Order: sequence, then C-alpha cells, then structure tokens
Amino acid sequence: MMYGRWAILFSDELEFIAGDGFLPNFPASRDALNSGLKLVLPILPTATIIYMSPMQYPTEPRLVTLRLSANEVEQVNAITQVYASSFLFYRDDKPELTEAFRYGEHRQFQYHGHDWLDPLLDDLSQYNRWGKGGAASISSRRPYSESLEGNRWLDRFAGRDS
Repeated sequence: MMYGRWAILFSDELEFIAGDGFLPNFPASRDALNSGLKLVLPILPTATIIYMSPMQYPTEPRLVTLRLSANEVEQVNAITQVYASSFLFYRDDKPELTEAFRYGEHRQFQYHGHDWLDPLLDDLSQYNRWGKGGAASISSRRPYSESLEGNRWLDRFAGRDS
C-alpha cells in the first residue's frame, strides 16, 4: 500500500457504522497487486478510511478528505452491512438493518463493485490540485480539501473547538 491514494471520509450529519467485516478487494496472489485495489474501512463513527490504487492517478496529493452528506453515509453504512456477518458497531445512530446483514454471513458484491461507490472512488482517485485555474479536476462539485489542516470537523474532534 505504498502506492495509491488515501482518502478520509467525514460527516457532520450522520454517523458511520463499523462491522466485523469491511470491503477489501486485495487478491490472494501477489501477481495481481498491481492495480484496481480498494479498501473501505469505517474506523470511527465520524470517519471512514479509503484506499485505492487505480491503473492511473495523479500522485499528489496522497491524501484527500471528503465530507459526505447523510444520504452518502447511509450508502457507506449499507455497504458495511453487506461485508459484516454478526456484529455492527455504532455510537448514537442505531442503523436500520439491511437484508444483506440479516443473512448472518460475510457477503460481498460481485467483483466488489458497487454502482454508487465505484464512481465516488474514481473521483477520489483522480482528484488533483492542478486542474484548470488551480481548481480540482473533478466534474462534480464536492467539498474536497488537500489536507486536514484547518478542518473545522477535525478541530472539534480533537477538542480544539474555539
């Protein structure tokens, strides 16, 4: 995981859930580790870590952040439930259990592909600060930031609220 792009997803609107499983598509063989890797790992009620290694991507910045809406967090939470089998972890926002979680086994999407997640990962992997006029070179308008410095959510999380 020395190469690729990292992203941290945040939300002020809804909490992420974690489970006893998460979305990785890392192959068992070292020969297949060259591209197309992705990992979605909810680590906190307020943050999820993403790693991706597409065929081509700008090398800088290595880390981007993205603030998600409540609807987008619900999508991530539904994906988490597919990969979990017995346990879901949440702080305040009790999740509505999906049919996939009720099976009680670790499941996965075919080829780990998802209609909502894959375009988001594509956008995150192609983000760079050298777009036209210095703007992000992603077609959709999203609240990306190049670093965690000055992030009001992170300041609140770390107890530096002013």
